[in-house]
Amino acid sequence: MSAADEAVDLPPPLPPVVLPPPPMMDDAAAAAEFVAADVPVADTNATAEPILLQEASDGLINFEYIITELQSWQSENNGSLAIPSSHPALMRIIDSITDTSLESLANKRWEDQLLALTSYKQRYGTCDVPLNHPTLGTWAAEQRNQYRAYEQQLPTPLTAERYEKLKNIGITINRWEKRLVELKAYRAEHGHCDVPIDHPSGLGIWV
Repeated sequence: MSAADEAVDLPPPLPPVVLPPPPMMDDAAAAAEFVAADVPVADTNATAEPILLQEASDGLINFEYIITELQSWQSENNGSLAIPSSHPALMRIIDSITDTSLESLANKRWEDQLLALTSYKQRYGTCDVPLNHPTLGTWAAEQRNQYRAYEQQLPTPLTAERYEKLKNIGITINRWEKRLVELKAYRAEHGHCDVPIDHPSGLGIWV
């Protein structure tokens, strides 16, 4: 018998590797672990933190509103508080905001930008910073947008305190927009836009 005809004892094949299926999404805890296993926490935080800080510094995050909303958010099912004010989950959320110092750091950056805008006005006589200004352009434009929304009583993260600070340094919306705000207020009070020509504010002439 030749060597080719001799029987060769081979090891038995390994059993196929069967991966467990992903958890059902209604199992919240298992789903969270499943997702977390594929998402490096450090990378996620490294990306998210600067974005949150930038948005908070621009005044796009109202921390007081977030806490109030969490405390009063109504459950869609029964109308009860989704997160009661005494619930540990709410306390952990509040503590996490405090522990990361995100709010205080964002407030400091906002105040620093406000001081820079004040200096800009003292030098140039206006708060109308060009949009292409390297440090103030985008920030000043965002504050003006929020200021406009606040005066028009539209939803905005701008707080009353920050509104007064912006108003005190002389940030304004243009004359046409200011008249539009006055006209909306007139309509809300009188139910129409037929302002008399002799209205003491001059709004009738503008209309």
